[in-house]
Amino acid sequence: IWGEDLTSLDLIGLDAEDTTAVTRGGAVYADMLQTVSIVSSKITQASTNNGPGGAICIIADGTGTAVTLDDVNLYDCVANNAGGIASAGGLYVANYLDVFVLRCNFVRNEGVGANTAESVNALTVENVETFFMENSEVADCDNGGINVLVMMSAVMGGGSAQFVGVDVVRPETGDGVHVTGATPLVRFVGCTFANFTAAAAQRRAVLVDTSTALVEGTVEVLLCKFDNIVSGTAEQSLVSVTTPSAEDWTVRIEDGKFSSLVGDDTSPISALDVTDAVVVRLLDCVFGDVSSGSGPNIPFVRIRPRAGSDILMEDTVFQSITLAASRSLALVQTRSGPGVTEIVYDFVVRNTSFVDITPRGVVSDAPTLFGLLDGGTFTMEKVVITNVALGGEGSVLRQRFSQGLALTDVKIEGSTVVLDLPYEGLFFSVVSSSPTYNMTLTDVLVISTRGIENVTAFIRGGFLHYEATAQALALYLDNVKVDGAFDGIVNIMEGGFLFLTGISSESEVTILDSDFANFGAGTGGVFSFPSVARLVMRNTDFLAIHSDDGGAAMKAGDVGQMILSDVTVNGFS
Repeated sequence: IWGEDLTSLDLIGLDAEDTTAVTRGGAVYADMLQTVSIVSSKITQASTNNGPGGAICIIADGTGTAVTLDDVNLYDCVANNAGGIASAGGLYVANYLDVFVLRCNFVRNEGVGANTAESVNALTVENVETFFMENSEVADCDNGGINVLVMMSAVMGGGSAQFVGVDVVRPETGDGVHVTGATPLVRFVGCTFANFTAAAAQRRAVLVDTSTALVEGTVEVLLCKFDNIVSGTAEQSLVSVTTPSAEDWTVRIEDGKFSSLVGDDTSPISALDVTDAVVVRLLDCVFGDVSSGSGPNIPFVRIRPRAGSDILMEDTVFQSITLAASRSLALVQTRSGPGVTEIVYDFVVRNTSFVDITPRGVVSDAPTLFGLLDGGTFTMEKVVITNVALGGEGSVLRQRFSQGLALTDVKIEGSTVVLDLPYEGLFFSVVSSSPTYNMTLTDVLVISTRGIENVTAFIRGGFLHYEATAQALALYLDNVKVDGAFDGIVNIMEGGFLFLTGISSESEVTILDSDFANFGAGTGGVFSFPSVARLVMRNTDFLAIHSDDGGAAMKAGDVGQMILSDVTVNGFS
């Protein structure tokens, strides 16, 4: 259909089979129409010899008004096109304000192009302002590097791209859904990405790139499932989001289920990669049954924020995860990596649990839960860490340029791997250049942790190592309980629980209502730190502590004022 004399096309009940077009639209080609509607139709084995839209191709001359597909099924359709993204084995639409794809199925569609990574299997929508896809399935597609490609108009710069109840399952090759362009809203609700198991160069379920937008915006992935996915041949995250570096964007991942994820030694699998968002929310998610593979240092969850970013991980579970050596479960870093100017952000982990997390294979540098390479505050509230076998330096948190640390209602139970190397801070290793620094540990419980037998490493800071450069520290501990920690470490450590270095003599230490029992303090006691202006310790017990030298409970430099009240040291050796 050419639209010189027409403005609209309504196509109802089309049944096409085994049709071929020389160039565009194997069964349907529409050009220069303002509105196109295709309803209750089925197209089987349609193809193009050299053009987009193996089944359907719809192109507006200028800007068309709307395209709607409702209850349309495309089976075994193929587009042959050397142009890559224009291949679109099923549907190709370009230059329309609004595109709606409702209750449609794209099955065994195939895009064949010279650049396989850019070829599209099911559908391509290009230069559109609003895209809405609902209750549809993309299944068993082959060949192309992308299954669904939506390119929003950079000129229009409004509208939205939304996917509701869309399932992408069993792709033989390629990624799930790509959304690019300047739209201010991208939303996935109730979508499923499952059984990505065939060998493929690309393995991203969702890729969103709105970096060209000149307005504030939001990316949301809500109530989505990612199940039974095997990594591709490159290091890529299942959900990859890049937002503008000059605009304030929010990325929200909520009620997500990530399960049965498998990586290999060449390409470890990662769940999430967010770049340049100012607000990041990871809420009510479950990550379980994951084997990442042992490859390069790509974190399982990576966030690359901008200065002033607000990051919250809440009501989330990480369980039964095998991490590769040298990898972090979650990593916050600048895009340029180490050596750049530090940025400051706030990271809060609340009501979240980490259970049965272990390294894979031979561990040369054990992974960490959180590797925060840039400056900011880190807060943990109502967090449970059980049977994590990570170890090394900063197995829970390793952070440089830290601006503050607060732990509230945190429980750590189980084993930690300790390698035969000198380390600083088995659980927390923090470096700060902040002029003043607040560290608060309230209602913290550490029990039944241990190291590998007969390790002779010399370790400073069994629980936490803090390093400053002559800055004042305000350290406050309230109701901290440690029992049975760090068994099996031959050389123990200096600062059995906490080691402070580089702090100024104006620092203050307060320890209230705490108990430390049944572990080794090495040389320098349970607490080891230099000169401080004020030390207060009340209602605190040290029981069955082994110390090599220098004070079983504490080793300190010059103390300006010291107040000890109801302090017990009993059964030490």
